[in-house]
Amino acid sequence: MDIKTNLLKRFSKNMCLVRNSAVLIFSTFFLIGCALPHSFSDNEMIDMNPVIIEGVYECSSGNYTGLAVIRQKGDAYQIKWQINKQIFFGIGIREGNILSSNWFDGKGTVGIVVYKIESGPILKGKYSVFSGDGTIKTETLTRRRGLIPSDNASDNRIAI
Repeated sequence: MDIKTNLLKRFSKNMCLVRNSAVLIFSTFFLIGCALPHSFSDNEMIDMNPVIIEGVYECSSGNYTGLAVIRQKGDAYQIKWQINKQIFFGIGIREGNILSSNWFDGKGTVGIVVYKIESGPILKGKYSVFSGDGTIKTETLTRRRGLIPSDNASDNRIAI
């Protein structure tokens, strides 16, 4: 093999790596852009007096009801949902009055939910399932007064 052929093969291999890296970077930014809550305006995402969202919530959607517990842990939020005797867990990030979280059931089902935080607090969310058909469904969390999230379940506490 002559030097010119060898250089062309190395160049082609390097260009393939560059192209694959560019595709990966583009795909990552595309997915991040798709995950942002486009249905909320920039003004809705900024909240100068953030509502404290830690607490116990009634969770409802068109086809289910249940409970959800939100606890702040550092800058993130731990979320636990109990829906029809099934438990889901998530870790969320809050930006103004938007709370975004992943969720999973421990059995392989995963998804994403994005909540708009309203006074009350009431969290109005949109979610989708990774293994689903790509539809976006809605869910509402309404704070239950008098219940406090805890590490251990007791009288008026729900464990997370």
